[in-house]
Amino acid sequence: MIFNIQKCSIHDGDGLRTLVFFKGCPLRCLWCSNPESQSYEKDIMESHVRCIGCGTCVTVCQQSAITKTEEGFIINRNLCNRCFSCIDRCYAESKRSVGENYSVDDLMKEISKDCLYFSMYGGGVTFSGGEPLTQPEYLTGIAKKCKEAGINVTVESCGCGTYDAFKKALPYIVCIWISSISTLRFIKH
Repeated sequence: MIFNIQKCSIHDGDGLRTLVFFKGCPLRCLWCSNPESQSYEKDIMESHVRCIGCGTCVTVCQQSAITKTEEGFIINRNLCNRCFSCIDRCYAESKRSVGENYSVDDLMKEISKDCLYFSMYGGGVTFSGGEPLTQPEYLTGIAKKCKEAGINVTVESCGCGTYDAFKKALPYIVCIWISSISTLRFIKH
């Protein structure tokens, strides 16, 4: 499952890059920059800045999981059953769905849209997360397709995965960013 795809990044590898954020990470780091990507399931992302305060989400929630707070209308994740009614009725898109299943071929079609930029600006694709190492077969499949298409592949990871499962992807990856609590390592091969 893919959490998000961002185009035209200059911060996550060499050149102009497309970032593909995998959904799911077994760690629950307090400093996680993408906490909505931690679950391996489709989820609801909240943007309190977009909320117009209409309260429609409260009226459609059959679980009574949404309450008004000083920050806006907040979902109690312990009560929410992910029926997505609030998303369907949120006019301002302050609550939206995150997480989409892509086949390897469908994801490759999306990445391929940016090949012109990669060739002009020396970029490629960066697989991030969540944690891409926890989906080694999928990562291997998409990294192989990218390499066959001449697309530079970087993986950004916290290193949470088994080497035996991940090593099949290594021939298709140009560089790996591994971050942990105290270090950030850059490995290029």
